[in-house]
Amino acid sequence: MNTVVCNEGETYKLYNDYAIGVGFSIRRGTTRYHVGTRDISQKEYYCSSEGFSKEVKLCETRYRNRFETRTGCQAMVRFTIVDGMWKVTKFISDHNHELASPSEIHLLRSNRELTASKASVINSMINAGISGFKSSQRSESTNNVLNGIANKSISLTKFVLSFEDVVARWRSEEASEDYNCKKGLPSLTIRNSGILNHAAKVYTNKIFKLFQNELLNGIATNWSEIACHDNVYSFEVVGEWGNSRTRTVHFNASTMDISCTCKKFQSMGLLCSHALKIFIVKNVTKIPDNYILRRWTKDAKKRMIEYVQGESHANDEETATIFRNNLMKLSYDIIMRSQGNEATRQFCRDALRKLDIDINRELTRLQLSENDATTENQINEDERVILF
Repeated sequence: MNTVVCNEGETYKLYNDYAIGVGFSIRRGTTRYHVGTRDISQKEYYCSSEGFSKEVKLCETRYRNRFETRTGCQAMVRFTIVDGMWKVTKFISDHNHELASPSEIHLLRSNRELTASKASVINSMINAGISGFKSSQRSESTNNVLNGIANKSISLTKFVLSFEDVVARWRSEEASEDYNCKKGLPSLTIRNSGILNHAAKVYTNKIFKLFQNELLNGIATNWSEIACHDNVYSFEVVGEWGNSRTRTVHFNASTMDISCTCKKFQSMGLLCSHALKIFIVKNVTKIPDNYILRRWTKDAKKRMIEYVQGESHANDEETATIFRNNLMKLSYDIIMRSQGNEATRQFCRDALRKLDIDINRELTRLQLSENDATTENQINEDERVILF
């Protein structure tokens, strides 16, 4: 609250630098002026998730594919100008949304402004004819990537280096998609649909678009109930136009189990338009958990596989690999989040040292228990030999 700067440019840079370090983007907010003048008296900056998006009219299709990033976040800073000096007079640090991780800060909107020095470097590289800046090179599909980097005369070393560049770009695109999924919700064609809102929260943006298309296709279908017994319904669903095939949907209202003869869920892991039509008919406003495949969700990478105590695994080697990969990613994420502050770095060091000591202590205990069991078995065996 005691921070003082000299001009508006410094206020923006001060708050933006802080925001990038924490993991959020900012935007300019309210500007107040002295009465009867254009002299600024107060200036506010907000977290970019401040407020809520206005409802888009049906005719305004150009914004349909934008993400809903506004969450009503209250984080902000206010500068008041006194005697030409800009002083912080209000500061709210709490956010109501997830913050960007250290590996995602380059994706923050207010961290992507092109400075004069950066522009100079880019222009120099373009003038030098560096091919990395040709827009056409970003358009190749996955199917022809190898054809683009491999030919009969290329050396193995050059091929490997080129392939590593391709993989790096894939990872960058994947990281960008992950960030977009975490940052905001995709636009909903039917804004007040409960099941669409649920899908937007749990599915990745790409899978949500597929789900939304299925729901919209389901609206353009006719249905008829053909059987009902003990809360188990059977329906026939057929499209309104064309030579659509009639599909049979079975729905158990007690268990929320649903199946369709088109078998789209079995082949793709996504509910079909016919099943979603019946959900609408039966006022189902949330996707049942057993129809949300983990691999299609936003937190698929974060979730740790839960091991049931005593559960036997068909492939112990695969289980160990999954365990190792999950723990390595979790550890990496924790270390990356803690590295920006000495207090969190020390906390991380202490926690890891304690974990190391606890694991060694447990391994020693297990080893002693195993030795005691082996010794006891040997004594029992010796006693049986003596008896006989």
